[in-house]
This record gives sequence, structure tokens and C-alpha cells, in this order.
Amino acid sequence: MSLLRGGRARWAALGAIVGALAAGGIAYAAIPDSGGVFHACYKKIGGQVRLVNSASDCNSSESATQWNRNGPTGPTGPSDAYDSGQLPQVLLDPAGFPRTVVSLPLPAGSFVVSARLDVSDAATIGGTEIVCELFNATSLEVIDKQDSMGAAGVPMPLLGTTALNNPGAVSIRCTVSGGVAPFANEPRIVAIKVGNLH
Repeated sequence: MSLLRGGRARWAALGAIVGALAAGGIAYAAIPDSGGVFHACYKKIGGQVRLVNSASDCNSSESATQWNRNGPTGPTGPSDAYDSGQLPQVLLDPAGFPRTVVSLPLPAGSFVVSARLDVSDAATIGGTEIVCELFNATSLEVIDKQDSMGAAGVPMPLLGTTALNNPGAVSIRCTVSGGVAPFANEPRIVAIKVGNLH
């Protein structure tokens, strides 16, 4: 008889453990709630915190609080890119007057600007100098500058940063000294808007 009584006690204890685990599982499943929100109560004096299923689980000595598992969505960072596209050949002025070969309109903001073009002149012998500048067309600030003695197809990479307080543009202008038939080939500007320039 005592053996039977002991078996029943074991089964009762096992049932109690299983019930407690099931109840704990249900409580765990509710934290966070279906919307991903954690609810908690914290003591008004002492500040101890405990997780609960809802604010109604807090007692009079506690205050309710909640937070989202993922946090609020932050603002989208500025990362827009602007491209002038690659333009065909542009003739330059052999008399030495600056010629704008490409411009890229931009909104207000801070930009990292990259540009390229090839310059050539029919005079393969002699002192044809071609100077090209990447510049802020609003403030007239020169962002970068390259020069070349008029060999055929000399690449000119231009790179820098600039800021516009209002919508404006960045441009490339080239000036020739002593040329015969100078030109800029396939000028192009790409600007990437960034949050800050340091």
C-alpha cells in the first residue's frame, strides 16, 4: 500500500512540475507581445524592474513602462547620387577664353564630387597648355584643378568636396593657351550627397 501511495505522490509532483513549466511557457510566449513590445513594471522607490504581460500587471507601488524590441525607425541617411552623364566631344577656345564643358545641377547639401575628361589638341608638337577646373558654380570655389600639355587623349581626373547652401551646380571649365584645335572628350561629373563634410 505504501508503494502505491509513493507512486501517486511521484505522479502528483511530476504533474505539478509539468503544469508549472507549461504556465511558464505561456508567460514567456507573451513577452514580448505580438507587436514586439516589452512591458515592465518598476518600483517607484528603489527602481527594481520586472517584465510583465501588460501594464495592468503593475501594482500601486510600481509604474508601468514599455519599449519596442527593434526600436524606432531612424531617418533615412542622405545617399543620393547625381550624374551628368557622359557628354560627347566639346571644342575649347584656342584664344584662351574659359569654356564650361559640363555642368551638374544639384540640390542644397554636402557632396563628394568626382569628375573626368580627356583633353587633346591637334598641335601634337609645341606648348599647348590645357587647364581644367572642377568648381562650385554657385560660390565659384575651385574644387580641383588639373593641367596638361596638349598631347592626344590626356586623362584628367578631378575629385573633391563641396557644399551648397541653396540649389546650384558643379561644373568643369577648361582654358587653353597656345592651342590649334583643342577639345575636351567625354566630360562627366558624378556627385554623391553626404550627411556631413569633416
